[in-house]
Amino acid sequence: MTGFARAAGDDGTRSWIWEVKSVNGKGLDVRCRLPQGSEGLELPARTLAAERFKRGNLSLSLILRREGGKGQFQVNEELLHDLLETIARLDAGHIRYERPSLDVLMNVKGVVEAIEEDANENEEARRAREAKMLGDLARALDSLATMR
Repeated sequence: MTGFARAAGDDGTRSWIWEVKSVNGKGLDVRCRLPQGSEGLELPARTLAAERFKRGNLSLSLILRREGGKGQFQVNEELLHDLLETIARLDAGHIRYERPSLDVLMNVKGVVEAIEEDANENEEARRAREAKMLGDLARALDSLATMR
């Protein structure tokens, strides 16, 4: 059965939205789209989905936003340097190509990285937030089951 559900939550420092979509399928296929740094939620999210559904293609998406504060970033200068060296080697080998601009190089995955503002956050606070997030996912999955 096809369906869609959404559940939102927050813990004061972050807010999140789970979007769950399903389409017909013979077996159970669960796909997770999680933001960087949330990879630890994938296995529990898949488990929650498997507890509620036996068939269908499910897509679980998490949108995560930081409340307040200003996002910060850093440039991975080592990776950028490696890219520039590769370009220089290609130039020396007389390989013809259009040289990439700096904005293209800055868009290469890993060149610009987000800085975690809460790197000093204790493990207990992180686990509590993840438990709330998974509780909201369970709510979205239950809504999806009702809709189907």
